[in-house]
Amino acid sequence: MRILVFAASLRRDSLNKKLAILIARKLSAASAEVDYADFREFEMPVFDGDLEANDGIPNGTREFGDRILASDGVVIVSPEYNFGVPGPLKNAVDWLSRIRPYPTIGKVGFLASAAPGVVGGARGLIALRPSLSFMGMWLAG
Repeated sequence: MRILVFAASLRRDSLNKKLAILIARKLSAASAEVDYADFREFEMPVFDGDLEANDGIPNGTREFGDRILASDGVVIVSPEYNFGVPGPLKNAVDWLSRIRPYPTIGKVGFLASAAPGVVGGARGLIALRPSLSFMGMWLAG
């Protein structure tokens, strides 16, 4: 089983990156093949329909979609920004939604978050679920 694991945080010392690394290690120890990605690998501009019409889907989005397609499941470890989804992650989901068929269809997804507060990032994960579900991902966590 191949699992893509990434933290949807750009900050080098993010708690969410640390949690993603821990999850990746645990999955590897359980004999899963882990594809750990740094979210910065998937460089893409802010979603703009005019950019898409003129230039097509960005290479970073295509690479992200290909890595999802090559995986049986995806672990997204995401911070919560202002009670919601971080802008870079929402942007990536918006771009991914332009690929047909969606690379997320039929993929099992696990959502996690690390935060120093009591809620621990849950509100951001709740806000992320509708978009991924709409795109055919089966979500746990």
